[in-house]
Amino acid sequence: MLEVPLDDDWNLAESSMLRAIEMASPNLIFIASPNNPTGTMVSRDRLEAILAAAKDALVVVDEAYIDYSSRQQLDLIEAYENVAILRTLSKIGFAALRVGWIVGQPSLIAELDKARLPYNLPTVCQGLATVVLSELGSEIEATRSAVLSERQRMVSELMGIDGLKLPPSEANFLWIGLPKPAEEVWNELKKRSVLVRSFHGRGGRMEQYLRVTVGTKAENDRFLAALHEAL
Repeated sequence: MLEVPLDDDWNLAESSMLRAIEMASPNLIFIASPNNPTGTMVSRDRLEAILAAAKDALVVVDEAYIDYSSRQQLDLIEAYENVAILRTLSKIGFAALRVGWIVGQPSLIAELDKARLPYNLPTVCQGLATVVLSELGSEIEATRSAVLSERQRMVSELMGIDGLKLPPSEANFLWIGLPKPAEEVWNELKKRSVLVRSFHGRGGRMEQYLRVTVGTKAENDRFLAALHEAL
């Protein structure tokens, strides 16, 4: 497996990806957009450049957090034969169903179906997922709107704190660059019973970042107060 780090702006590193494709001639490429843990989306032009360059590979675009983004990408299916898109209900309030799906060309889906295990998804989960997607659109939109509103409020509050970096988030979390090591801030938040995600164990530039999920207004206010104290 070959990993290609994101660029300095947490976007897809186009030149590095193209070079990796040239050298490795992969059969399968995974791209998360929006990305986890950064929350950033791959620029459309860069994504299409990869699709054009990797004609002999299947490019899988993981869209687990697409419900919180400002851009849709399903039209890629019609424009490119070598792309598949993954989606899920897990990030919009229905994680317990454990339902996700793939969208792709009919010929691709037919081949995947040959390898799919029988009864791989319980009938109850299929039925409930159908209800969610066909009848609960207003509830999903209410959840989405609440998250987007709180995300913007948090960004506005965080932008007023000196030394923080905030890449534009297209997900239900924020990727916060800190003026001190993330491990130190994470420990201070934990002392205050506020739990966030830290990736300091990965080293490199990730040592300075925390991933913070957008919660309720009360939860977000508690995090913001604790962060001020931790810094």
